[in-house]
Amino acid sequence: MRQDEAEIRDIAKRAGLNETGGGDSWLSQYVDVQHVAKVTRMHLPPEAWQLYESQSGWKRVGGVLSNTFAKLVNKGLSREEVSKGMNHIMDKYSEFGASDTEPRYTLQDLLTLVFGPSDQDY
Repeated sequence: MRQDEAEIRDIAKRAGLNETGGGDSWLSQYVDVQHVAKVTRMHLPPEAWQLYESQSGWKRVGGVLSNTFAKLVNKGLSREEVSKGMNHIMDKYSEFGASDTEPRYTLQDLLTLVFGPSDQDY
């Protein structure tokens, strides 16, 4: 198993998610991608973003992150544009831990799911 696959499994485990057998990514059970860059379903639990659960409103922020990701992808933006937009939102919610390493790994996993692997992953 490659190191990044182990990290993805670890992220899923810490987020309390179960992997489905044979899927390309642990995220594929929560996100349907139509064609190359179209999110048709986004039900990623807020726990997947690994925000500070001690902060009131963390679940709402997790929903904002997921919805923002889907909206940016569905606007037809490139991987880089989606990443830049998400980084802006994640910085905005930094008091919830959204700009920490773990949520950024979740973002990279989502970007890989939608746009495919990149040389800049992790």
